[in-house]
Amino acid sequence: MTEEKLLRQEVDELTAMLRGEKQFSKLRKALAVRGIDVSRSVLGGFFEDEEGGEYGLIVTKDKAVSFKRNTNSNKIEEWREAVDASEFSKRFRAAKVAQQIINEQIA
Repeated sequence: MTEEKLLRQEVDELTAMLRGEKQFSKLRKALAVRGIDVSRSVLGGFFEDEEGGEYGLIVTKDKAVSFKRNTNSNKIEEWREAVDASEFSKRFRAAKVAQQIINEQIA
């Protein structure tokens, strides 16, 4: 399998988890407060740290957002927006693929 196919699979799996898994319900709520409809977005990357921080990349048709959420308070502590997800490709290796998936969905 090519790297692009693996990254596409990763984005598809992360997005499915974000949209439907119970363990992501608090994250869905925190994103909704910021105006993100997860049913119309893809999760282009996600990881956690040992201090209760969750880091992710959400891509919508209008923007890409890199965020950090504190799982203890359910507050989003960092929120960086860009027009194109590739701006976050150093931190999230699937950023470009996530942007491609969104572009395909709105085409």
